[in-house]
Amino acid sequence: MAEEVKELNAVLLEQAEAKLQEAQRRFEKEQKEREEKLGLEQEAALRDLTKKHGEELESQKALLGERVRSLEEDRQNLEERHKNRAELDSLRAELQAKHKAELDSLEAELQAKHRAELDSLEAELQAKHKAELDSQEAELRARLQGDRDELEARMLSNMDTLESAYLAQIQAGRGERDGALQALRDRERAHAAQLDRLRTQHQAGPQLGLDQLL
Repeated sequence: MAEEVKELNAVLLEQAEAKLQEAQRRFEKEQKEREEKLGLEQEAALRDLTKKHGEELESQKALLGERVRSLEEDRQNLEERHKNRAELDSLRAELQAKHKAELDSLEAELQAKHRAELDSLEAELQAKHKAELDSQEAELRARLQGDRDELEARMLSNMDTLESAYLAQIQAGRGERDGALQALRDRERAHAAQLDRLRTQHQAGPQLGLDQLL
């Protein structure tokens, strides 16, 4: 009986181990798919953001170009009004330096904005990915706990069934033993009664012969 329980438990443990391994494989596959999906989302978001910033930079460059053209027109107007070459060269250098400073400042500002948006997007995607992983892990743990509970319930049920069968066999054996003992006692009583009759007959036989002689 104990050997049967051990074999049954071994089978149930193998089934549970197979279920756990299958659940682990599913979890690893789902995690890999989520990571690939996250990578694709990050690449798409990066492309969109880079495109957006490129468009903004081009727009700002176009605006600066308009301003440069406007300043050039002003320079030409000044050149027409003033023929002083030194003054025009100084004004040109000043305008070019101002234009370069504004362009550098704008480029640095756009790059900082781009970097901040990328960091924010990356943090958001990582938080989303972590939340999905935590949810999947909690779901897997719940499934595994359910499998363990089911396995324990089946093992306890089988042990109760085997215990009941074992007790029934013991009870049946006791009944057979009690019946055999009772039959033996009955035979002993019958044998004792027969011996008593034989003794009585034996004692009565000599007395009967003596009475006949008298």
